[in-house]
Amino acid sequence: MVAQFVRAQAWWRLDTPGVSAIRVARCVVALLDAAGCISGLPEDHPDLEELDRAGCFASGFFDPGEAGVAVVRGWELADEPTGATQDLLGALAVTVSADRGMPSTAARRAAASGAISAAPLPGHPGGVVPEPAFAPDTVVFGSPSHTGPAR
Repeated sequence: MVAQFVRAQAWWRLDTPGVSAIRVARCVVALLDAAGCISGLPEDHPDLEELDRAGCFASGFFDPGEAGVAVVRGWELADEPTGATQDLLGALAVTVSADRGMPSTAARRAAASGAISAAPLPGHPGGVVPEPAFAPDTVVFGSPSHTGPAR
């Protein structure tokens, strides 16, 4: 479900105007790579379990909420690299858990150590988005799946 969600967000990014073509291409490729990596993970992977504890699968589909959607949609969109392909799932787990008020010890440790850093954002004061939940996005969330058009 997570890999499917990440793929859908890659296609959403590809169809979204307003961002430079180079950034969009980098984001789409990074998301598709991450989806491939995520689809090969075992169900008991710590980051997937973290997302499960945060309630992302409670409704029968993967719903990371607005903070999680912002992490995925902003992945590799900035001028500087956000992280490695494997870092997306970790960043998503840490953000969603913290946003829902239930960060695990591992998530708090990763955030405190700087292992999951905020993505640089051109034009933003200080150059860094304070939290992924505040990343600018022009889409208004109307459906619970936040996945955009089916492909």
